[in-house]
Amino acid sequence: MRLRSLSTLIFSIGLLGLLAQPAGAASFSPSATFKLSSTVVKANPTFTITVHQDAGEEEIAKVVLLVPHGFHLPSDAAINGGEKLGQGTITVAITPACNTASQQTNPATITEKNRTAAQKSSGVFSVWHVNIQQVVSFDLVWKGSVSNGFTGTAKIPHTAVTCPPFTFKATINKKSSSTHHKILVNPSSAGNYTFKAHFVSRPSKIRRTVSKTFKITAS
Repeated sequence: MRLRSLSTLIFSIGLLGLLAQPAGAASFSPSATFKLSSTVVKANPTFTITVHQDAGEEEIAKVVLLVPHGFHLPSDAAINGGEKLGQGTITVAITPACNTASQQTNPATITEKNRTAAQKSSGVFSVWHVNIQQVVSFDLVWKGSVSNGFTGTAKIPHTAVTCPPFTFKATINKKSSSTHHKILVNPSSAGNYTFKAHFVSRPSKIRRTVSKTFKITAS
């Protein structure tokens, strides 16, 4: 009888331990959607990404975008520094309220930025500068190739005046603003291709990955 009671007690404690959530547990679950304006082989589409975070979540410290093999991106030498590549908006909350009632909307621009000597020597393919007016600015640093795919890494600075919830929507145009160079070109072979976005939180370094598979067709 005592053994049965003891077993029941141990089981109950273990179950509570599995179900209980720490009162101060960090929350981090950003969402992301991707959209190509055309999914035909060799097309030159616009590319739109929308990122959303709910109120009360840890802020995003780092973003890594993965463009699958077969897609073409322009090299640093192909586009002049300062050329516009895309644009967008962010609707973001203001501290200390950090709720939808405190949100404001600001424009964003994405431009080509010349690589530094150190970036060239370390194999950086190109750099895109993202300026979200009155909120934050950062560089999206691309590495990779058409055959292996491209990885774009951005370290997001801490901002003292804004916080989740927010929705950021950005569109990469078909061509650059001055040289009119194609920015994103679809693969030459039909098939399934997966884009990914990796997010890392601050300060807990929680990781989250979101993906979207596109079917590239012959026509």
